[in-house]
Amino acid sequence: SGLAPALQAPKDDVNPALHEGGRTQTGGRGQSRLRWLLVATEVALSLALLVGSGLLIRSFDRLANVDRGFQSQNRVLFTVSLPNQTKPERVWQVVEQFRQRAQTLPEIISVAGSSSRLITGASTGMGIIPVGREGAFGKNIPWAQWRMITPGYLETIGVTLKKGRLFDAHDQIAKPWRVLISQRLATTLFQGSDPIGHQVALWAGQNIRPAEVIGVVGDMRERGLASDPILAVYIPQNGAGQTSVEFVAHTRGDAVQAIPRLRAVLAEVDPTLPLSDVQSIDHLVNSSLAPNRFRTVVLSVFGALALLLAVTGVYGVLAYSVSRRTPEFGLRLALGASPRSLLLMTVSQGMRPVIAGIVLGAGLASLLSSYLATLLFGIQELDWPTYGAVAVLVSITAFLACCLPALRATKVDPAVALRAE
Repeated sequence: SGLAPALQAPKDDVNPALHEGGRTQTGGRGQSRLRWLLVATEVALSLALLVGSGLLIRSFDRLANVDRGFQSQNRVLFTVSLPNQTKPERVWQVVEQFRQRAQTLPEIISVAGSSSRLITGASTGMGIIPVGREGAFGKNIPWAQWRMITPGYLETIGVTLKKGRLFDAHDQIAKPWRVLISQRLATTLFQGSDPIGHQVALWAGQNIRPAEVIGVVGDMRERGLASDPILAVYIPQNGAGQTSVEFVAHTRGDAVQAIPRLRAVLAEVDPTLPLSDVQSIDHLVNSSLAPNRFRTVVLSVFGALALLLAVTGVYGVLAYSVSRRTPEFGLRLALGASPRSLLLMTVSQGMRPVIAGIVLGAGLASLLSSYLATLLFGIQELDWPTYGAVAVLVSITAFLACCLPALRATKVDPAVALRAE
């Protein structure tokens, strides 16, 4: 920005500048155009960055408020591991004793267990198709994630029951096979018809196990808030031989603060069992949003700084122009020009490069937005409300920056200006 005027200075002809008088005391038409070009460029860059940050802000808001299908507030995850080769009956006895005693604590609403941890747990999948309709899917067998759960698990994490019923203490794995499926999986398998009471083939393509669908539950965006809801199958944990149980507790206050009381309850059930790997679900959700939050903050800071530079440029160039054109303004006022007309003329001259910069910046922003498309959630890269809001913001800010030097021009004393001339 400093080099361009310096390179242009040797090319300027002194005589035309002297002949043009006060109107060209800003350095000649060439340098004046260069200054306004730089202002327009600043405005264009700031608008492009602000549009990008606006898109990310709106996307982050949509992502943070998307329906996750589960609740995170006042819920904590932890692991209880039993010795290997513990009999399934003993595992279930420990799980149920711990659950029942923990739920008597005043700060606990409910406690439940599962075979894999919510959000960060290992993804275990199975092929699943309706029994008798194998030919309808051919080789495109739906692939669903599955986990074994205790009664009360879905209620504890806030998943809603859509149809049928949930598991109770009488439901056991494979005695007989009964499952719950997510709503999205129900739509995929049964295409709108009621799945309750129908048989599905679990682990289709491997060792098929027919199971009755007893309930349909809400979908969860468990593999990322920006991802589609998972296709999910839930199986009773009662009777399973898994010795590592992932618990979730729903508390009335800060969930992590309840962990010492839960450890004490577990020690009453079996003092040899450890309670480990404590994580708040809120913390997990916020951690998943951290990259989006970082990108949004960084681009917003750059956009705000660019806007500040652009406004400073508008103000500086127009203030310089007004100071050098003081004799011209004095002559206009002496010849009968009103302060209002002088104000409008000055502001309109200052806003010309701003408007050009907004038009140029809109095109630049559309190019930038195409690169941001993969980072956006719930909005299009050409989101006109964002473009319009940013254009209005830049216009108003630049207008205010133009008003201060323009007001100074209306207060020129014609007599003083003419004597200076």
